[in-house]
Amino acid sequence: MRGARLACLGVGAAAFAVAAGCGGNDRQDAHEPKGTYDVKVVKASFPPQQQLSEHATMSIVVRNIAEQRVAEQLEQNLPEGVEGDVHVKLGGFSVIAQYLAGSMEQVELSAPELTVNGVPISVHVEAQDVPPGLDAPVGRATATIEASEAAVNSLIEVPGVQGDVVLGDGAVAYSDTVRFLGLPIEYTVTARPTAAGDTVLLEPTGVEVGAGGGAIDVSGLVDRLMGDDPIPVCVAEYLPEGVEVQQITVEPGSATVTLGATGISLDEQSLATRGSCG
Repeated sequence: MRGARLACLGVGAAAFAVAAGCGGNDRQDAHEPKGTYDVKVVKASFPPQQQLSEHATMSIVVRNIAEQRVAEQLEQNLPEGVEGDVHVKLGGFSVIAQYLAGSMEQVELSAPELTVNGVPISVHVEAQDVPPGLDAPVGRATATIEASEAAVNSLIEVPGVQGDVVLGDGAVAYSDTVRFLGLPIEYTVTARPTAAGDTVLLEPTGVEVGAGGGAIDVSGLVDRLMGDDPIPVCVAEYLPEGVEVQQITVEPGSATVTLGATGISLDEQSLATRGSCG
């Protein structure tokens, strides 16, 4: 309110300065003749604001209808076990022109509360060259998936690991028990995840052996657990065919995975067809 009052005072001061005629005390029209005069408007024209407003309103309505239609189609095409609301945002200047051209320049899909077999994840997709009816392959699509540690353990299995994985700062850790020289030995392996197309590679960076191995030489066990090659985790079998992992970022309690695909179809059958590794 104080700012509004100051603004009003400023406007008032400027108005008084103009009315004062650069500071003079006498009225400038003091000696002018008095009278009543008619004013005739010779010509007046106005820009077609109403037409522009109607055009803008129509564009907004068409865009909203198109976004709702695409969202409904995608929700109907979600594979079995996948549920959630999909929000759609269409890019580009004119939706009508894009429809007539048979390709949407850019489509953003957001499903922040998607569930896969009851497991919650967040998905954001950016797609280019999308057919309006979703009846042809998409030019290019990039998806970002965010999942909690609990969701990762529910959806992904690490070969040879019985327990859950723990997500840390740029690394994952998993624990298990192995028999070595006739004794049960507990261990924890820390590994760095790397995206590799249809798989995620877990490269061991460290091994911790439990107290049970303190009385024996476990160097051979450590070497075996570290291995010469990273552990491949096939993720293609969880994704639509043709989708690859481009990047994976891990932090305590959560993971973010970036996926990419070229020429993928968004119809129900294509989304339900899983890929495979090697």
